[in-house]
This record gives sequence, C-alpha cells and structure tokens, in this order.
Amino acid sequence: MTEETPHSNLSMGFVSRRRLLQWAGTGALSMALPKGAAAQSSGGAIETLTIRVSHEAPVNFINDLTLKKWADKIKEKSGGKITVQVFPAGQLFNDSDGMQTLVTSQGATLQMVSTSAFYVEPYCIAAGAFELPYEFASQNQFRGALDTAPGRLISKSLSENGLIAIGDVIDLGPLIVVSAKRPLRTLADMHGLKVRNLSGQITADAIHALGAGPVDISFPQLPLAMSQGTVDAAVATYLAWNAVLSDIAMYGVDPQMWKVGYLQLVQRDWWNALNAPTRSLISSTLSEEIRGSWAVLDAMLARAKHALAGKGREALTLSTNDIGAWKHATASVIEKWEPKIGREIVQGFRNGRA
Repeated sequence: MTEETPHSNLSMGFVSRRRLLQWAGTGALSMALPKGAAAQSSGGAIETLTIRVSHEAPVNFINDLTLKKWADKIKEKSGGKITVQVFPAGQLFNDSDGMQTLVTSQGATLQMVSTSAFYVEPYCIAAGAFELPYEFASQNQFRGALDTAPGRLISKSLSENGLIAIGDVIDLGPLIVVSAKRPLRTLADMHGLKVRNLSGQITADAIHALGAGPVDISFPQLPLAMSQGTVDAAVATYLAWNAVLSDIAMYGVDPQMWKVGYLQLVQRDWWNALNAPTRSLISSTLSEEIRGSWAVLDAMLARAKHALAGKGREALTLSTNDIGAWKHATASVIEKWEPKIGREIVQGFRNGRA
C-alpha cells in the first residue's frame, strides 16, 4: 500500500522549512504527556529496550518524519532507556514481509511496523474497514477512527490475531486515482484501465467494480510500469503523485472514496510483556507526535496540490452527481465485505459520520 520510493527528500518540499522545523521542535503541536505516565517514568520504572520500526514509505515522508520525531521524544522522556530505530523505505523489510516477521518472530527480530490496512487485512479482516469505499466522511473522522466504538472493535480483533495498535492513525490524506492514459472525469473514463492496486483484496474488488482491472505492482516499480504501459493508472496519494508520478501521470481525480493512513502495530505478546509504565510512555508519546503531524500533513497537501497545478496537471474532485455514480458502482463491494469485517464495525463508522 504505502508509497515506498526511497527518495531522501521526498516530502520536504511539500511544507515550508519553517513549518517543518516548528513541528520538529520541542513541544510543537504536542499534547501534554499524561501525568500518570510522567510520574511513573520519573520513578525509574521504565524498562530499558530497543524498538526497531520498519516501514516502506520514503525517507522524510510524513510517517517517517513522525516516527523519527517520536524516537527523539521518547529517548528524552525515558532518560535514554528507550531507543527507537526507524528503518524507512523498506531498508529492513517491505511492509508485506514486515507484517509477516512481526507476527511470527514474537518481537525478537522486529518490534513494530508502520503500515496501512491494506497489508494488515490478511492478518485481521476487521482492519479491512479502512479499505471500504466511502466508509469515512472526513479526514477528521478517519484520524480519530481508533478512538471510537468501531475502532475499539478493530483493536480487539487485532489483539485476538496477535497484534496491538498503538498511538493513532498517521494520516496521508485522500487516496486518489492518477492516470497516464486519459483524463478521469466520469466513471466511464475508468472502464478498461489497468490500475495499480496498493494491495488488499477489498481495494482490488473496488477497482473491478469501477470497470477497471487491478494490477499488483510495488510502488518502486510503478513509474517504470506506467511509462511502459504495464499499467495505465494508479491508486496513490497527492504527495506521491507530485513527488514521483507527476512526470508520467498527467491526470488525477479524487473520488472522495478512500482515506489512507498508517497503523502503528506491535506484536501482542512482546507488548504485553512490557510493564505498564513502559507501555504507557510508548503509546502516549507516539500519540503526541502523530496528532502533531496532522496539521503538517494539511500544509503538505496544500503545497502538493499547488505544485501539481503549476505543472499543468489536471487534479479534479468529483461532483456530487458523479460521486453518486461511483458509490452506486462500488455498493457491491460493501455488501460482500461487510459480513466478513463485521456489521457493527462497518455501520458504526457510517453512523458516526460528522
């Protein structure tokens, strides 16, 4: 799923240096550490450990920046007892292999993966709710998804399958479709296209429902695949389109269909073996940094859209009438997957729309 090209400065251009430095500075956009966690850490109960975090998004992508800022913060808060090592751009594992390693190694080889629901779905179908078309009405609803009744049901299901979600969702913004072949202005324009799928059967089914054919291609291979015509279009983010695909994909459309972000997952037994003060410090400091990253992402998205317009790229948002056609086309996907994901989860998010 994740946009995984290892470009060293991929996201730096999307937000002003001043804004990024403000965010990366001490205390920027952060919430206060809960008093209980602070008191416990100062009492010396925090364990000494190293947390290796793997993700395949580019260096300096929003989740990479967030995780590295968290690494600095938790080292400070723990008095140097907790070291977080972040391995971006698939340097340690791609997300698929990282998930498998996380589940099977019992935390010995890898302690944490930052990845999207597209890679989590094979291990916990409840996480597939994040892939469903038109499941979330807004970015704010998506960002707070884990801290809701249906979100807690997903967390419960994850735990039953050996995984724990900590912190919050690192938001990437809306998921769009970009095309190297033709403008995407109506549903009919999707028909017959070969579309790169991020991963996950639910998203593949949605692409099928739109009249296109899903093709599984890793993100590093995507620019070449699009230039050679192996795929005509791709499901991607505004950030990835602007940074990596804008020379190839001239057209893009936001069907307001998907939101995309990263879940922060640890192996359940490894997590539960840590004492309560350590778990509290890890999760609370991670949430601080993730919530601070949301405002930074908003600025990055605005700059990416402005840059795309400057390059002459066609970036459309569907009209209300066109959205109705896309919703109608993908209704069968929801009907198929809702019983598997859980009606209480799917309808819970839909009933909670603001």
